[in-house]
Amino acid sequence: AGQPEAGAPAVLVPSDLDAPHRFVAAHIAHNRDWGKHCKANRLPFQPIDATALQRRALRIESALLTVMEQRGHALGHEKGSLSVWIEIGGECVVFSVYEFCRQRRIPLTDAERAAPDNLRSDRKWRQVVEGTGKLAVGARVIRGPSSAKPRWAEGAQPLEAMLGEVVLGLERLAEDSRARRAETPARDAAYRVGRPFRPRTDSTGTVGRSARRWRCAAHRYRFARSAEAPRASEPAHARP
Repeated sequence: AGQPEAGAPAVLVPSDLDAPHRFVAAHIAHNRDWGKHCKANRLPFQPIDATALQRRALRIESALLTVMEQRGHALGHEKGSLSVWIEIGGECVVFSVYEFCRQRRIPLTDAERAAPDNLRSDRKWRQVVEGTGKLAVGARVIRGPSSAKPRWAEGAQPLEAMLGEVVLGLERLAEDSRARRAETPARDAAYRVGRPFRPRTDSTGTVGRSARRWRCAAHRYRFARSAEAPRASEPAHARP
C-alpha cells in the first residue's frame, strides 16, 4: 500500500448507518418514501441501501461530508435533488461514491443468434457491464472553467484508507478551477451570463419508446417536487 499524502486529514468511516450525515440521512429517507410510492403505484424501485456495498458507499459519503464540513466548507442540497454540492472558496464541487464497473464482450448464445434482431447481422458477441465490487469516488466542479473530473478508485488498498487524499483532491480541484476562472474572467462571464438556455431533451431520447418509463418519470418528478430537503443558497456561477 502507498504512503498517505502529506497533510491528508484522518477520515473516520462509521461502522454503520445508525447516525449518518444529515444529507445522507435525507437521501435514505427520500429513497424509502419513493419506494412506498412505487409500491403503491406498481412502479419499479431500486433501494440505495439494499446491499453491503451500497451501505458501505453511503458510509463513506457520510464520512467525507462530515470532514468537509469540519474543514469549514459549506454544503448545499437543493430541494428535489439528491446531489450535494460543497462550496470551496466560491467553487461548487460535487462528488459521488459509486461501484466501479467494467465492460466486456461475451459471445452470443444460439438462442440469441436466432433472435430477429441478430438474424439480419453477423454480430457474434454482445457487450455487458459488470460490477467489480470495488468502490470509487468521482468529482467535478459545477459550471467550472475546466473539464477535469478526477477519480479515486480502490485497488490494493481499500477506499477508506484513501479518503484523506480524496479530501485534499477535492480542495485542489476547487483551487485549480478558481485559478483558471481568474485567468479568463471575460470568457467565464460570457459563458455564465451570455450562454443561451437549452432545455434538456427527454431522458429516453425518443417519445413513446417506453410508456412505462415515462409513467415512472412523471411520478418521480411529482414526488421530487413535493419532497422536503435541506436547502442552501447557491453561488451565482453554479446556477443553471
